[in-house]
Amino acid sequence: ERGARELARRGIPLVPALARLEAGSAAARQLRAEVFRSVRTAIAIGVPIVFGSDAPGLPHGENAREFGALIQAGLTPERALRSAT
Repeated sequence: ERGARELARRGIPLVPALARLEAGSAAARQLRAEVFRSVRTAIAIGVPIVFGSDAPGLPHGENAREFGALIQAGLTPERALRSAT
């Protein structure tokens, strides 16, 4: 939360690249839940969110999955689309 507040204060955007996080093993599911929780906190605090796919983490052509992940993390569909434009 402290880091998110500092990002918001400085107007520094966060590029969460959430779609690359798979929910396989118990450890992976826990990491994914923690990252999504952190991004939800950042959104609530007002950190600017910018679309990013972490290209090596997703097969070419699947970066649009990030829109769904951003919505799942708490952005409206409109804000998710705006994050990429």
